[in-house]
Amino acid sequence: MRVGSRRTGLAVALFFAFKIGLGGAVLIASAHWMSVASFAVFSQLLVLIAYLASVGTAGMQNGLIRQIAAADGNATAIAREVRAALLIWAAVALLLVAGCVLSRAWIASLLTGHRDIAWVVPWLALLAIWAGLGQLLCSVLTGCGRAGSALFAQGLGLFAGTVPAMLLLHRGLPAEAALALTGGQGTTTVLAAARVRALLRGAWHERSSVRAEVRRLLSFSGSFLATTSIMPLTLIGLRSFYRARFGLEALGYWLAANRISDVNTQLLGLYMVQAFLPAMASAAPGERRMLALRTAAFALAVMAIPLVLFLTAPAWLVKTFLSAKFLPATTFFIAYFLGDMLRVGASTATFAALAQARLKLYVALEAFAATLMGTLVVLLGSSGLVDAPAVAYPVCYGLILIAALLFTLRRRKRPV
Repeated sequence: MRVGSRRTGLAVALFFAFKIGLGGAVLIASAHWMSVASFAVFSQLLVLIAYLASVGTAGMQNGLIRQIAAADGNATAIAREVRAALLIWAAVALLLVAGCVLSRAWIASLLTGHRDIAWVVPWLALLAIWAGLGQLLCSVLTGCGRAGSALFAQGLGLFAGTVPAMLLLHRGLPAEAALALTGGQGTTTVLAAARVRALLRGAWHERSSVRAEVRRLLSFSGSFLATTSIMPLTLIGLRSFYRARFGLEALGYWLAANRISDVNTQLLGLYMVQAFLPAMASAAPGERRMLALRTAAFALAVMAIPLVLFLTAPAWLVKTFLSAKFLPATTFFIAYFLGDMLRVGASTATFAALAQARLKLYVALEAFAATLMGTLVVLLGSSGLVDAPAVAYPVCYGLILIAALLFTLRRRKRPV
């Protein structure tokens, strides 16, 4: 068991490093080879892709893993869970693609301010749905104890999308590059389907009602979809407001900082999922406060490293890893590195709530962060401050960190 756990941990670490490496390559390539405006368009399409991919799985990944694992190898039970997941996926696919076809012009205008890229929206939806099926099939593999196979399939899909995307970025084609990046991940679907073909055959031949399984999977997906939708949708709206007020180039500077921040905070998320979440879930009530404080202190120190490194030579780092075109975004980079540090408080609080199955609090914390961030950006942006997001991000998570610390210390005084 321990050997299997170590192998899974190693596979997760290798996959994460591979994913970060490919993501960094796409970021650097898009910054070097495209104008700031084209970079902004490409980055906005990546936001759309990420959201479509989340919705395309109906947020069932974690629930499906749990249900497959709980079946303990029972082929009939697994087939029922897979059938239920496929039925939900098919329904969501139809709604999502139809919605993107009907609102493609509005979505394009919301993202970039014009309708030139409206043609790409339905195609991105179709490809994201297909990629979402691959993520669900990988969840089946993981639930069956084959995490290595799932991660291999996902890694190959990322690679298959990144290579053609890089070539298209070099030609200055942001929409086509976004299509290639999404389409390549369909490779994961093909590989994962081949590895679970016996289970898919069982799901196809399963004729008994799966209403109970559908209800269970939907209950798991609700909180996940809520938390993965609140902030992305808020940011899409804020970026539309910001672009209309300050222009596409200014939006490009914000998006550059945001994309680097996304890479940075993935490290925080990995630590919270792999280390803090299971420890918090199994900790005794009297141990939870100290565990949360120790975790937050450690994560805060780790997240301070990128900020310290960047402050040593900001201009050189921007020119080397991005482009001199992004030197005006230096303030954004510093602010976002600082905000990533302060975000530790919100991350610790949300994962603590998840560990204790307090799903309403889990969703409420994410909603509060999105509301606070949105309010600050709109107020500061309306007053003409072009650096509004750079100010709002660290202030938002700084306030949440202070509130989390005060709440934790206040509860510490109470008898357990």
